[in-house]
Amino acid sequence: SSMDNRTWIYDTQSNSWEAVRQNSRHQSIVHHTLVTLCQRQVLRFGGFSSRVTSNENDQCSNETWMFELSHKKWRIVETVIRPNVTDNSYVSPRCKHTAAVVHLQSSPCSCKESMLIYGGVYRKQETWSSEANTGLDDVWQLICKDDNVRVYEWVRLYPNGPKLSYPSAVAAFNNTVLYVYGVAATYRRSWYWEVWSYRLSTGTWHKHGNSTRQQSIPGQGV
Repeated sequence: SSMDNRTWIYDTQSNSWEAVRQNSRHQSIVHHTLVTLCQRQVLRFGGFSSRVTSNENDQCSNETWMFELSHKKWRIVETVIRPNVTDNSYVSPRCKHTAAVVHLQSSPCSCKESMLIYGGVYRKQETWSSEANTGLDDVWQLICKDDNVRVYEWVRLYPNGPKLSYPSAVAAFNNTVLYVYGVAATYRRSWYWEVWSYRLSTGTWHKHGNSTRQQSIPGQGV
């Protein structure tokens, strides 16, 4: 079945939905992330679409799109990589990753919030099996660089985190710690879940407790 690329806005006061006209380049996509910045912008990053690129080996996207709530329009975001990244890394295309929002103490832009992304998979074939995908464990932060030209900068945060398989969840606490929850390993139809935290100020990872074994993914059958 085909994917639906319509954007809908839900008004909590009127208890109603509104369909929004799309940008011609805004494609149908799944397994992406959405975050809200300063209650006026929605950022969409990554995800999978069969039309995302002309390269048959790249099934996931690394595009960033912004939905301006005041104009109700999508636009692609121009991004650059902070030049002090020494290993020539870039934000690789990914699906099934996680995202969170943290507040910035200082910023040249009017909105002092930024998006963090972590992990996910890089889909290489027409299947979601582990052999066909590359698990990702990197952490990136997207920061507004200039309000006038509307350019955003990707900053890579080191070191890489644990490789936690899909599905996983992430949450920012007090703008200082990023908590990550996901599957660390599978064995004989059992799922081994772990909780990790990443302290932004020191760049350190910490595992909380032991792995938790479950016979199925929460919310799904065995």
